Amino acid sequence: MASLKELLANISTSSTIDLRINDKTSADGTMWANGWIEGKEGKLLCIVAKVETLKAIAINPLLTTLMLTKPEAKVAEKTGLEYDICQLAIARVDWY
Repeated sequence: MASLKELLANISTSSTIDLRINDKTSADGTMWANGWIEGKEGKLLCIVAKVETLKAIAINPLLTTLMLTKPEAKVAEKTGLEYDICQLAIARVDWY
């Protein structure tokens, strides 16, 4: 678990990410946002997050219970662009 700044430092040379809310909800009604950065190896990385997660970060920018899922390789259907995708989430701290 870490802060957003720490997570970004581990995967990218970028220290910020611009996450934008998608126009449509997912099938289960969840609102998602996504942002793009370049990973340390030079590969494009898409980070997705629930809007609920972004609201929690907005309330507490120093939140240290964040995590990123393992990046998965993807290929865009229309363009053939190869990229990785992972999810930014709040780790459960009450799992014990």
